[in-house]
Amino acid sequence: MSSTQKPRQDNQHNKRKNSILKFALLALIGIGATSFAAQQAMSAKLSAHLDNPGLKPKPVTGTVLKTLEQFSFSSNTGQQYHIDDPSNIIDSIAKQRGIKDSFYKLDNVCIKGVVSKVGSYGHMGHFERQIIVTGKC
Repeated sequence: MSSTQKPRQDNQHNKRKNSILKFALLALIGIGATSFAAQQAMSAKLSAHLDNPGLKPKPVTGTVLKTLEQFSFSSNTGQQYHIDDPSNIIDSIAKQRGIKDSFYKLDNVCIKGVVSKVGSYGHMGHFERQIIVTGKC
């Protein structure tokens, strides 16, 4: 093997390696974007079909907790839900109560929402159900 052939093979190997790394990075970005798009599509689909009797918003009362990793609702009956609030209704309730922080706990909140089927919702799939907030009581 000549001395000029070795650097050329190394260069080709590095180009191939960089191409694979770029492809892997783009794939990971695509997975994240797809997940986000799927959540938005589900919210839009449920909102568009609110005239369906099975998807009627139900009023629930309880406590809202919004932290860096969690946006949850605990009903007064003990059920826990991940919150999907596409219209920022809960944030408006917090502002009405004088809360200026991005993260907060609200007691005695009454919201209307569509409850999801059983699945894995929220950060790391912690919640069995999700509530899509459609209004205030």
